[in-house]
Amino acid sequence: MSAEPSQKYNFEVGVYRPPSEGGSFSLLVRFTRNCPWNRCAFCNMYKTEKFEVRSPAEIKQDIDSIAAIGNDLKEISHQLGFDGRITRDTAIELINRNPELEYHHGFVMVYNWLQSGAKTAFLQDANSLIMKTDQLIEVLEYFRKTFPSLTRVTSYARSKTLAQKSLEELKAIHQAGLDRLPVGLGIHSQNRRPLMMMQIWRRKSANC
Repeated sequence: MSAEPSQKYNFEVGVYRPPSEGGSFSLLVRFTRNCPWNRCAFCNMYKTEKFEVRSPAEIKQDIDSIAAIGNDLKEISHQLGFDGRITRDTAIELINRNPELEYHHGFVMVYNWLQSGAKTAFLQDANSLIMKTDQLIEVLEYFRKTFPSLTRVTSYARSKTLAQKSLEELKAIHQAGLDRLPVGLGIHSQNRRPLMMMQIWRRKSANC
């Protein structure tokens, strides 16, 4: 029997992330849901899902919920005499106090991320750069302020989306805390384009 986590600890986690963000090392934070293009023939990840941009308020609430888990784990650690170190015993004690966490979809991820040093994060889903620049900067700054231990933040982006941002916008986004952008540039072959169903922006991609 499953149970919903309390509002204090509730946050969304998407399904997909790059291989480099796997294992127990990266925190997954959902800035958008699914993919705005969603027509590539080789990709089935979001085919049945609708794309949505989450509001800064929603994302900040998720960040606060993740921070609450970390803060409560550290508080319990001090109570148990572990000097703030997050251990298996602290996690078990937090679950004992909040049994709904046993069914929480992101608790183990946060626990593993904290144990690994809380250094890296990935912003889900397929194109966080599609957010309005001022909103993206607002949330990135809040994210970095909440988790100052972060040394690298990554997100997917489309080449068309990048081309629609000015150089000044991209610099501001980087300064706000986004470090890496894996970009699918696609293929310009006229023969293979219908097969792949990728949207190609030849001139803009070449100039990015």
